[in-house]
Amino acid sequence: MHVLLIGYGSLAKRRIVPALESLGSVDRIHIAEAFGVVPEGAVSAAKQGRVFSDFQEALVSCGECLVYVSQPNSAHAFWVGQALEAGHHVIVDKPAVTELAEAERLCSLAASKSRCVAEANVWYHHPIADTLRQLIAAQKTPPLAVSATFTSPAMNADNFRYRAALGGGALLDRASYAVSCGRMLLGGSPSDVFCRKSPLLPSREVETSFSLSLTYDCGATLLAFMSIEAEYRNGIEVIGRDYSLEVQRLFTPPGDYEASIQVRQNNVASTMRVSAGDTFARFIGDVVASIEAGDYAHQADLLLADARVMQAIRMSAKGARE
Repeated sequence: MHVLLIGYGSLAKRRIVPALESLGSVDRIHIAEAFGVVPEGAVSAAKQGRVFSDFQEALVSCGECLVYVSQPNSAHAFWVGQALEAGHHVIVDKPAVTELAEAERLCSLAASKSRCVAEANVWYHHPIADTLRQLIAAQKTPPLAVSATFTSPAMNADNFRYRAALGGGALLDRASYAVSCGRMLLGGSPSDVFCRKSPLLPSREVETSFSLSLTYDCGATLLAFMSIEAEYRNGIEVIGRDYSLEVQRLFTPPGDYEASIQVRQNNVASTMRVSAGDTFARFIGDVVASIEAGDYAHQADLLLADARVMQAIRMSAKGARE
């Protein structure tokens, strides 16, 4: 399969291209980059495709392929739509959209074109997530609560995450981690949502932190605090009646990260080691396999389900602020 990467920013250089290079199912990697330069050797000679400076030209010229949209959040919906209209399958960085109506339109378009549309929320493709699910499933009772934290220090002032017009803000950047975490560990979508954004800093035009409470039909609650301008923390704690599970570096594990899960069962502590895994390679590999099998409708279902929860979070945050 040929892959066309729309955008060659930091994420593409560090994670997406190396992941594509590692997959035997990917034959060629084409890159379209409108505002920068794609350095020679960005893709190995064995998989080197074409390089474009115009996105529309790339979509028309590459033939049917898998398009990976890696752009600022505000541009996702437009370029996903353009790629689907051109007859391509699509992966898009999270958050796939900034409004629920965009998700509904794109999923409907993908279905009408018999094409895949998938959101690259990749963290739960790591062996850590697999092990957490297995540990929870082995318990006699579901979790009572999940506590999630993902904070990081301030980035460069010109980063798109600090620009409202580009779909910036901590909520769009981080809330999808909490949504997918609840879906994976607690099942389905929350029945109750409450979100509060932290007050705007004088130097920022978007919120940089938020707190979130999601309650599920199983009775469990997910509590989250996430920020793009705070000391680095990244992990979750799962609390059950007679057990707890804690893991760090959950949401952005590097490809060589060998995690450990701290287990406490009936007040007895132990540690479970987890092997490394490249989340991007595992995710993209799964999408490619689903396309080759013609069984990819679930990708759009996940995108749309999470978009509905994100919409509820945004509405709650707006009401709480007012």
